[in-house]
Amino acid sequence: MDEIESWKTADIFANPLWIGKYPGDLTDLRRKTLEFLNASDQLNAGLERDGGASSSTATEMPHTWLEAQDFFEWAKLPSHEIWEHWGYTDSNLRGIERSWANYHPKGAWTDIHTHSRVDQVMVLYLDVPKDSGNLEIENPLFYHWENTRRSAGFNGWRPIEVQTGDVVIFPGWIRHRTGKNNNDEPRITINTNISVNPAPPPPIQDSPNI
Repeated sequence: MDEIESWKTADIFANPLWIGKYPGDLTDLRRKTLEFLNASDQLNAGLERDGGASSSTATEMPHTWLEAQDFFEWAKLPSHEIWEHWGYTDSNLRGIERSWANYHPKGAWTDIHTHSRVDQVMVLYLDVPKDSGNLEIENPLFYHWENTRRSAGFNGWRPIEVQTGDVVIFPGWIRHRTGKNNNDEPRITINTNISVNPAPPPPIQDSPNI
């Protein structure tokens, strides 16, 4: 009889959750993001709770900044490869629909949501102090596993542990939220919605295609 160590998952379906690490220097982008957040009069609470803020409705978008060019140029390849892994078509027509920054001081967090019809979501973890909260994902097969003899805690929400410089890519239909920031320093992310043939935003600076 085979030992269990000889077994492995078949992995015949596309994996919706991907995490990588941006190898570049984030110093200038972090500085620009903090300057923007401190100066903007277009921040909203939206899905942010207990003191969190987002620029998700602001006209100025991070992907248009010169300080973001290196990151978004680097992101082209993983975005394309994951798009193809999912079996999506029209990779050459994908583009950035919207980008924004989220700011979570101590105690803040993001509530449960999806990105609706957005094809691909990309999150850059610009600053993640210790114990400042992880990305949390609801099991996409929740309703299937819920009606089985699973043990307590097997189903439902699971954290993806993130660090500064991590990049997470997932489809817009995934239900997600964040953990609470328990650090005195803020957690800062840059979030990007990627879709086919997005409406072009008003240019602020030279904007890269994804």
